[in-house]
Amino acid sequence: MPFVITRNSVRRALAALCVLACATPAGAAAPGPDPGRLMRNAYELYGGDDAFSRLRFSFEYDGGKTGALELVMAYKRYPAPAEVESKAIMFNVYPLDRKDVAYLGWFYRAEQGRDADQWLYLPELRTTRKLTRKPRDYSGTKRRTEGDEFSVSELDMEELAPRAPGLDRHTLLGSETLDGQAAYTVESVPLDPDGPYGKRVTWIAKDAYLPLRVDYYDHQMHRVKTLEFTWTRVGEVWVWKRVVAVNRVSGDKTVLEQSDVRVNLGLPDEIFTKRALDQGGETFANRMSRYVR
Repeated sequence: MPFVITRNSVRRALAALCVLACATPAGAAAPGPDPGRLMRNAYELYGGDDAFSRLRFSFEYDGGKTGALELVMAYKRYPAPAEVESKAIMFNVYPLDRKDVAYLGWFYRAEQGRDADQWLYLPELRTTRKLTRKPRDYSGTKRRTEGDEFSVSELDMEELAPRAPGLDRHTLLGSETLDGQAAYTVESVPLDPDGPYGKRVTWIAKDAYLPLRVDYYDHQMHRVKTLEFTWTRVGEVWVWKRVVAVNRVSGDKTVLEQSDVRVNLGLPDEIFTKRALDQGGETFANRMSRYVR
């Protein structure tokens, strides 16, 4: 089956990638035992002012089918009181028949109460289209589109965004060791009963306060999804190296790997514009070469 990317799947891919970029933490002051304070400190961790990296998605689904996607990404944070919290731009590099398909996202602070602005550039049509976000079902069942391998991705915005702690009620479940790392376990139940999931449980490393694992539960309190994070250091900044998402109902899996990460490059605003999308991947690469050595 050929690798095809639709506008619906791009919405999910762009959102997932950008919020991962926004959630890249560094060190912080030790939190107290209060779970709300712990989640607040994790939410506010600094992850660099901007960055460039290479990304690879690997998909396993339907009992043995596979797919892959590779991109280059740049992102930039904006300090408060700016309405925009971050911007990100990405260009496909693999598969070759989808090379230079590009995405742009502007992501707003939680208190703004507005969805991200997202655009898709299609080089074969030389057209940039505005995308609209659609809600996703979190029942754990599959939501795939025939011929669109990205529709089987188990990574999505609502699962990866650094969710504002004030939206949930938090309970400290205790401490345990996860893959050799001492971690707090915190249960978070949404205050809005109409949210996409019933609760989540997060494992946060005690030494650097990095999220190590998140379990998602539906409204019947069945576990439907697990995310596991692997971290590395780039200078003084912690960045995610690998994210593994497993659907506990179907067994499908998505692996997202990040490499060649460069941080705090001084990227200008004009890189994150619709005009930059229209100019294509070659112009983007030439611009980035001024900052990525």
